[in-house]
Amino acid sequence: LGHDITYEAELTFAMTAEDIVAEIAALKERMDPEPGEWLIANRWDQYKYPEMVTRWQLDEIAPENPVRLNRVYRGVAVNTLVFEMMGIRDEDPSTWPDWWLEDPADLTFEDKIFRAPRSLTINGRTQEYVIPTGAFVGSRASRLVASPGSFPGSGAARRDTGAPDAADPFETDVQSVHLGALEMLSLGVTSIVDPSSRMGYHMQVYQAALNRGLLAGLRIPAVYEGTFFTHSLDAMRDHLGGIHVNNLGDSWLRWRGAKFYADGGAGTRSAWLSESFSGWEEFEGEQNLGIPVEADYDAREAQFRVAALEFGWDLHTHTCGDMAMRQTVDLYKELMDEIHAQRPEADLRWSLIHAYLPIEPETRTLEEMAEYGIIASVNPVFNW
Repeated sequence: LGHDITYEAELTFAMTAEDIVAEIAALKERMDPEPGEWLIANRWDQYKYPEMVTRWQLDEIAPENPVRLNRVYRGVAVNTLVFEMMGIRDEDPSTWPDWWLEDPADLTFEDKIFRAPRSLTINGRTQEYVIPTGAFVGSRASRLVASPGSFPGSGAARRDTGAPDAADPFETDVQSVHLGALEMLSLGVTSIVDPSSRMGYHMQVYQAALNRGLLAGLRIPAVYEGTFFTHSLDAMRDHLGGIHVNNLGDSWLRWRGAKFYADGGAGTRSAWLSESFSGWEEFEGEQNLGIPVEADYDAREAQFRVAALEFGWDLHTHTCGDMAMRQTVDLYKELMDEIHAQRPEADLRWSLIHAYLPIEPETRTLEEMAEYGIIASVNPVFNW
């Protein structure tokens, strides 16, 4: 967060493509980047806008700077210079990747490559092609676009700002925590939870910040370890066993809980649902019930048992759809009963992350969550 708000643009409140362009223009004016330095913004959501911003709009204000806009969840948008840095030229079909004119076969229905008609002059002949606008949604589609780290020597515009050298990502992240802590405290927020430690990395960053006094009085009472999807039981045991600790820390910083994914998201139309997403006729052509990460009850139970019963980690599960919530609550109840039978005093602070649909008639979970003290960890950036 600290790095975002200091050196990048915030798109949460943008409601049109023109708003996005204005934010990038303001960022460019503020950072005064050299040609080739990146301009980065975060948290766009195409459902807010009458039309999604295109690379050609971004080109008008930043023709000499690569621009990357990170979606609020699973998505990216870039300007034309990024494609050119990848070796792609609009006027040279020999440089077009396989996905330029049509989607790759391995894209899921959560993935989308935005395209639009464009008149191109190739070998002296002008013709209309439907080509990428620069926006990609979904985890697989987004991976088609190279990130700033893919281009050696190219960094965000941070000259003469007092920021750490971008060549030292760990130090950059430690300083970002400090800036973020100051921002949170200025808003009256004194405690946060980090929902995924990227297999221990975030905890290292926070610990370094704490050791140097850079948390500035902000508490981080839970940093969830993970994130686990369809990992094998042996892989989970190797990872959690290699940490050697659980619930490490104090009231200022604590490593507690492991994060799992049960499904995708609402905006990417991949949440695991009991009823199809609306508009499936237009978007998917067949009923869309989302994408469960692990639909097999026994397989997910075995994963939860490794984390919660073998290693004692609290469970925190990304659940956007009602089927994801139903599966997770059923398993939580079973394991909580088992734990409390042995340790009635066990302080289980397990949660469902997002928890959008707790009152669907066929899958209702709200009352059971209340009975078992299962936390609904909601996210304001999505609530609109």
